[in-house]
Parts: sequence; structure tokens; C-alpha cells
Amino acid sequence: MSSGPETRKRTTLGPELLLGLAAVVGLAAFGTALGLGWKVRAWQVFHVNFLFWTGLAFAGVVLSAVLRLTDSRWGFAVRRLGECSAAFLPVSLVLYLGVVAGHGTLAPDVQPLAHAKQIWLAPAFLLMRDGAALLLLAALAGWYLYFSLRPDVGAAREGGERTLGAFGAWLTRDWRGAAAEAKRSRKATAFLGVGLVVAYALVFTLLALDQIMAFDPTWMSTLFGAYFFITNLYGGWAMLAFVAVLARRGNLGGVGAALDGDVLHSLGKLVFSFCFLSLDFFFSQFLVIWYGNLPEETPFVLRRIRQMPWQTVALAVLVFCFVVPFVALLFKSIKRDARTLAAVGLVALAGLWLERFLLVAPSTWHGAGLPLGPLELGVTLGFLGLFGLSWRFAVRRVPLLPAAAVTEALETETREAEEGTHG
Repeated sequence: MSSGPETRKRTTLGPELLLGLAAVVGLAAFGTALGLGWKVRAWQVFHVNFLFWTGLAFAGVVLSAVLRLTDSRWGFAVRRLGECSAAFLPVSLVLYLGVVAGHGTLAPDVQPLAHAKQIWLAPAFLLMRDGAALLLLAALAGWYLYFSLRPDVGAAREGGERTLGAFGAWLTRDWRGAAAEAKRSRKATAFLGVGLVVAYALVFTLLALDQIMAFDPTWMSTLFGAYFFITNLYGGWAMLAFVAVLARRGNLGGVGAALDGDVLHSLGKLVFSFCFLSLDFFFSQFLVIWYGNLPEETPFVLRRIRQMPWQTVALAVLVFCFVVPFVALLFKSIKRDARTLAAVGLVALAGLWLERFLLVAPSTWHGAGLPLGPLELGVTLGFLGLFGLSWRFAVRRVPLLPAAAVTEALETETREAEEGTHG
């Protein structure tokens, strides 16, 4: 009898130990690079990973809001998996200090620019507004999560569980009962969800301008901000598809049965849709630049698609981000199969990481060769470890499925509203 729990404990600790080791490897790789004087490569890959993983963390919460706002009946099985990515946001806000520290190494000299652009790109002003924007967006995400989690955590605690411990007690203070809290949550998340989606688009447009476009200040694109946050959402859907397969395989929080073939199929269709949408945004931007042939616009693109070694990365991005997911997800059998859907999600995420690398590195790296090797892999593993540890910390502590009392209250409210409409 004693061997069973011990075996389960070892199995439970396995992923955390691996993710913790990855975080240590990342820290060691970053520290070694700085020690060897590879400052540009170290801060460059730090910057790329900050944009990538922070984008995924916010995207998970935003997609939860989207599923709620569209009243997705199948989305209840995956929206909490997306919300758990918010556990990385406090870590991300701390890591923003690294963006601040590395800005002087990566940013170009703004003195030759026009006076108005010098003021806008002044390091202190740029970093303060981006930090404030991220902090406000994280606060709005936290406010949304408060109302999203409260009914389910409260119902669990009402049933005798000590969900989230002291934090759960704070979260459910002044508890009004499952029915009342469910109605309050629906109204609050509908209001906050709209604000969260709009704020997300604005903040990530700002980050696209300040943390990518500003490294090549002679380049201008009015569509780039939209392209940036849309591809973040594409990565969010790919992440949700992958973690849904993980949750189904491990039956995390008892959610395995809810993640059936129909749910995976719906996720696969959304990954496919945002793959196509991201490609459409890229082509819309590329077509205008190519057709206009303006000297202030074309060098940014030509450097990445025509010059070596960046051309190789651009081809990899095209294949990983667009060709493989688009072709694979045309088939219903692939969307409904857990293993193939997870594989497509991973390919898309790898492609999006390379795409972020391709957006940043050609503007900041002026050395010979392609700055992509063990150092970049090590630092990326470190960020993966921190993100994975944060997600698993949340996913093992919050209810992943709506409480029965909450679901019943919402269904009753919906039914009464429909009857009132017909009457």
C-alpha cells in the first residue's frame, strides 16, 4: 500500500524537477555569456524570450476572455488552462528589469534622428511607459481573473476543500453563495473581458513599436502592431492546444474527460484560423512595402528575407509558422488526434519563437554569422522552465472545471433569459 503514493509522488515531482533544471541551465547560460563578454547576444536572446513568453502569458488570459465573451460551450474545458498562464505574469514583470538593463546594449543611437523621434525614443521615457503599460495590463488581467476564479474556488471551499489556502480565503471573502456569485462573475467578466481585449491590443501594439521597431528607427509600418498582437494570439491558441493535450493525458484536475475529440477539433480549427490570419496580416504588410518600394521601408524586410544568414531563418519561420500548421490542420483526423495536434502546436510555437528572433536580431546583431547556438538554446530553456513552473504551480491548485453549482446557476439564468425573450 505504501509504494503507490510514493510512486505517484515521484511522478508528480518529475516535471517540476525538469523545469527547474531548465531554469538553472538558462541562468547559467546567460551568466556565462555575460562573463565571456557576449553582451549583445546575451541581452538579445533575453529580449526575444521576454517578448515571446510574456506574449503567451497574456494571450492565455485574453483567450479565456474571448471564450467567455463568445459564450463558447466547449471552451469551459480549456479556458482555465489559459488563465493559468497568468501565473507567469509576476515573473515577467520582474524579468522586465532585464529588458531595462539590456536596453543600452541593444538600442541604437537616437541622436541622428529628428527631434520628435529623439524624445519618443529616449530610453527613460520608452522604458517607463512600456513598464507602466505592462503593469496596468497585468493588473487588469488580475482583476478579470479575480471574478473568473471566485465562483469556482468559493464553491470548492464551500464543499469543504481548502482550495488555494489563505489566498483562496481572501479570494472568496464575503461569499454570497454559488448562484449569486456565478451571476456576478458573468457580468463582471463580460465587462472586464472587453476591456482586457482592447487593452491587450493597445499594449502589445506599443511593445511592437518600442521593443522591436525602435531597434531600427528608420523603419515605419502602421500595420506592424496589429500583426504583432495577432501572432501572439496565434501562439496562444497553439499553446492552449498543446497544454490541453498535456492536461488530457495526465487528467489534471479531472479535466481529462472534458477534453474529448470535439474540443481538440475546435482548438485545431482555431489554430488553423489564426495561422491563416497571421499569414494574411504578414502578406498585407509585405505587399504594401514591396509595391511601394520606399527606401525607409524595404531595408528592414530585405535584410531578413534576402541576406544571409537571416534568409535561412526566414525560410524556417515560413515552414514552421505557416506551411506545416496550415497543411496539417486541413485534415480533420489530425485536429482530433491528441498526439498530432500537440505536435502541430509545438511546431507553430517553435516557428513563432524564430519569428520573434528574426524581428529583433537583425536590428541588434552586427557581428559575423548567425547568433543562434547553445547560448540561445540555454537561455530559451531557462524561460521555458520559469513559464512551465509557473503554469504547473497554478494548474495544480485552481479548479480547472466549473463547479456544478456554478454551472447550474448559469444555465438557469440563461434559460430564464431565453424564456423571457420568447415570452
